[in-house]
Amino acid sequence: LGDDSKEADLQQLQKRLAAKLESKGVTAAMGGADGQEDEYAPSVMDQFESALEAAKVMPHKADLFNKYAEWQAGNMPTTDLVQHIEELYEQRVLETGLFDDWDD
Repeated sequence: LGDDSKEADLQQLQKRLAAKLESKGVTAAMGGADGQEDEYAPSVMDQFESALEAAKVMPHKADLFNKYAEWQAGNMPTTDLVQHIEELYEQRVLETGLFDDWDD
């Protein structure tokens, strides 16, 4: 970041999130946050971001599974399933960039 005070704040935030998670019985990996942990392990910030993404998808999970099952059984055209996924992507429910490389 180039600003030591902001980097220190990020480390403090990671420690606070880890403490909060651990108080709820969830072990949080610190990744490479303090230079002593495994730098390839996900940081607590990565875990927090993943949890937020999962929470956004959760209300749509049953519908996605149902549509997938219909498609797999041959009762739904592929275009309908893809259109539904694109709509979720456009609504920012899905953040993974599922269709970003299709235009390349």
